[in-house]
Amino acid sequence: MTRTLTELSSEERESVVSTVHKEAEASGWSQLSNSRKSALYSAWESHFDLSHTTLKDG
Repeated sequence: MTRTLTELSSEERESVVSTVHKEAEASGWSQLSNSRKSALYSAWESHFDLSHTTLKDG
């Protein structure tokens, strides 16, 4: 079962947000195809045990 942001401590939430933003920026997010963005979301979902919606809207 995936977690939601309310289940994360503030420190963990900040760490997730920071990591995702850094990795997205490093990958050239605005230039990526939708399939590559989807692959990154899938990797983050697995790594952080969070849903796509939580990552996208969080």
